[in-house]
Amino acid sequence: MSSITERLGALRSEIAAHCEQHSIERIPTLIAVSKTKPNEDLIEAYEAGQRDFGENYPNELKVKAAELSKLCPEIRFHFIGSIQKKNINSIIKAPNLVGIQTLASMEIIENVDKRLTSSVNVMLQCNTSGEENKGGFLEEEDLFRAAEFVKNESKFMKLEGLMTIGSVENSKKAAEENVPNADFTKLRELQQKVAERLKISPDDLSLSMGMSTDYLAAIEQGASVIRVGSKIFGARNVTK
Repeated sequence: MSSITERLGALRSEIAAHCEQHSIERIPTLIAVSKTKPNEDLIEAYEAGQRDFGENYPNELKVKAAELSKLCPEIRFHFIGSIQKKNINSIIKAPNLVGIQTLASMEIIENVDKRLTSSVNVMLQCNTSGEENKGGFLEEEDLFRAAEFVKNESKFMKLEGLMTIGSVENSKKAAEENVPNADFTKLRELQQKVAERLKISPDDLSLSMGMSTDYLAAIEQGASVIRVGSKIFGARNVTK
């Protein structure tokens, strides 16, 4: 079985080759999704040059960040899980936290904003598939108001861009029929609309989309950030 170092190296090579093949100048940021994985796995990836890691669970982020910020001083954590008010402090106080990608409602945005004491990049989560079990903004006007608040009123939040998880069905359909992923297309459209609303360039808004099963398609459709876990660390450890 290949090591984390080998899998990470192969993944980076694949991404670089795919970007070259499709004349994509900017290679997207790779976030290694490390939820449920032990510190030893993150350290191996770090020693292989990986710096950005994504965590889904507030308490796990808190513990890992406290320990690994000392062993791996250049490590960067991104929170990519659902946010509840009771867990906000665990997230925002984690050492080496550089980004929160899952701001999915004005209520959470306002609660996070009240508690922040230092700058952090944030993304607004968009429910591009319209699934009831997915978090994120559904209505465009709600998304626009959230973007305006973060950009114009928040002291410590820096609007990095938009993110989506998307549906498994749309990902499968895109692969089987060799067509653009509808969720990625939708996020690109929202990028344009939010940029117009904020009177900024769309290039100023990053797009976080694409995971282990569809990251290459996401890159083709303009992903600035991709979130890949199992391709690096293997299958997720199931927690009781």
